[in-house]
Amino acid sequence: MENNHYKVPDREYFQKLWEHHRSDSVKHTAKVWDSRAREWAQDLKTDSLFQKKLDERVQETTKYLKDQGLLNPDVSIIDIGSGSGRFTVEFAKRAGHVTGIDISPEMLNLGKNYALSEGVFNVSFTECDFKQADIENLGWRKQFDLVFSAMSPATGNMSGLNKMNAMSRGYCFNCSPIEETDELKNKIQKQLFGKYKEQESLWSERYFYSLFNLLWLDGYLPITSYHTQKISDFVEVNEGLISYYVSHFERQFPNEKNLKQRIYDLLMNNADSNQKILKQSRRLYGWILWDANHKRI
Repeated sequence: MENNHYKVPDREYFQKLWEHHRSDSVKHTAKVWDSRAREWAQDLKTDSLFQKKLDERVQETTKYLKDQGLLNPDVSIIDIGSGSGRFTVEFAKRAGHVTGIDISPEMLNLGKNYALSEGVFNVSFTECDFKQADIENLGWRKQFDLVFSAMSPATGNMSGLNKMNAMSRGYCFNCSPIEETDELKNKIQKQLFGKYKEQESLWSERYFYSLFNLLWLDGYLPITSYHTQKISDFVEVNEGLISYYVSHFERQFPNEKNLKQRIYDLLMNNADSNQKILKQSRRLYGWILWDANHKRI
């Protein structure tokens, strides 16, 4: 007789899926993010496409949260892994107060300087390793109407998720990567290597998929939405662009020699007379919003 009973993955399955990290994943320390902060500061000054992509994400996310009734002068928000402060400051233009926290002092400086440049003062920036944070000692239990996290590794485990729920007297929001297509990356792979090697990308739907299921199994009613970002523009072949692709392929092909020079030569051979090359990409983000104080069960 045919067995019509299917085994449904349990909570442990989704937790392992969500918390899994590749062996070559970046270690998220203050030193690493301080270094990235310096790179971002330079990119925000010189890379118009980088700033355009970031501003678009911030504006689309802000519009979504505003449409949900979560941005108004009466609310208090915390932005976990606030980075350069773009979300923190934009939310503060509509909220009562926003707290940005980050493990990196350099990132926090970017946020503070950006708030000053925008004339926004109802913000505070706090150095905090969220994975080690004691929310009781910090006085954060049920202190925020919205607990916000966008692409932050600080919240990527059960302890972080539990803290988010405990800190919220209203809602929580998480933005996760789902998938990315990059035509220029594909061209580099085809022309330099002529082969494909299976490797999980940062842009993996498992983050979104597993978090949704963890919330559902815990009795919450997660609301899902999606943001697609398409880019088609001519970008300068510079150190930042080369480093971006080197960091990807050196993990995929660790034994390849002279990788930086080879990628530089390929990009320059395909660039125009102004040393610019067409970059076309599509990124899909998954948004999950849930009421941290209401469960169906």
